[in-house]
Amino acid sequence: MLKQSLLIFELRMMGDAVMSLPFVRAAKQKYTVFVCCQPSVADVFRTLLPDEQLVLWRPPWLDEEKKYSLSKWKHAEIKPVLQRLRAVRAQIAITVWADARIHLLMALSGAIERIGFPMNARNVYASQLTWRRRQILIGRGLNLIGSLGLGRKLLTQKFFRADYFQHHVRDWRQLAETLDLNWNVEFPWFSAPQVSLPKRLSIWLEDARRSGQKIWLLHPGARTPNRRWPLEQFRALIEQTFLPGGMPLIVIDPMESRLAPGRLPGVFTYCPASLAEFFGIVNAVDCVVCNDTGVGHVAAALGKRVVSIFSANRPEWFAPYGNLDLTAAKDVCPHRPCLNHCVMPSYICLEAVTVEMVKRQIEKLNSPCAQIDAPLLS
Repeated sequence: MLKQSLLIFELRMMGDAVMSLPFVRAAKQKYTVFVCCQPSVADVFRTLLPDEQLVLWRPPWLDEEKKYSLSKWKHAEIKPVLQRLRAVRAQIAITVWADARIHLLMALSGAIERIGFPMNARNVYASQLTWRRRQILIGRGLNLIGSLGLGRKLLTQKFFRADYFQHHVRDWRQLAETLDLNWNVEFPWFSAPQVSLPKRLSIWLEDARRSGQKIWLLHPGARTPNRRWPLEQFRALIEQTFLPGGMPLIVIDPMESRLAPGRLPGVFTYCPASLAEFFGIVNAVDCVVCNDTGVGHVAAALGKRVVSIFSANRPEWFAPYGNLDLTAAKDVCPHRPCLNHCVMPSYICLEAVTVEMVKRQIEKLNSPCAQIDAPLLS
């Protein structure tokens, strides 16, 4: 029997793409799955889908700077992407984001059924913020205009988050249940690609594994400055926690957060050549320390335990799945969660996270009786 086509819209960043994988994995059993995503996260979906089932497009609104510029929209190649979306001939289109722009794309794709979360205070993260309330009003206006212009509702089936504070993966579960999918969040969510790691890194990993200790990876980078824990804090964490105990540690050296590897004796520093190679490195370690970024979600999806440092987001919503107990955050800012729209003189939410707080989370995993495998979740 020919499977129906299901078109998933996930147009955000790497962590968001990773959190959709349980849904994609479950949907594959029942549908021919297509995903519309931005090019930078395509490798995430390639772990489950072939290239021909990916529609790549970077929305102009992802860039905060001049995101409403007519020039940006003019060069966004909307017409070609709509042609590719219509060629899918999807029976069902679905998105987890309460975003009328995506709902309009779903309607323009020609999908018969269009399932999602409408824009209202329950469905929008941090809806209490002034700029978020404004977005909700604009979204409702776009929904009305789009519905009138197309002569049909943008969403044919609407959902509301069961709990405002539920984890983002639980939103995907709500959608899975309405399609009667076999929901399963047991780790790993995907298999790391088979890649050939550099010889010096492979030798280091072999030696570290023979030591009988847990192998750690530390990633100090983040896409935006408000999510980057100060480098001096990371350096102090390494000097106070990893070096004294001789704990095997790989430090990923992203361009935006240089840790001066020469000043970290005994620590292996490396800059992956590709996302696939990074997946392979994460798969080779036991535990990961990082900021609130896609790095943590990749690690959790591969079944690793993750210590993550949170600032502008709520861990309840976006902690690496199964690792909420290992997050380090301090609620000192009256505007938190601000979702990267800081209005304070400095990033006090990051500054409030101390080395000792992160160190305590690491010690939970480094004790002889610590559970390394992430807990099974529903």
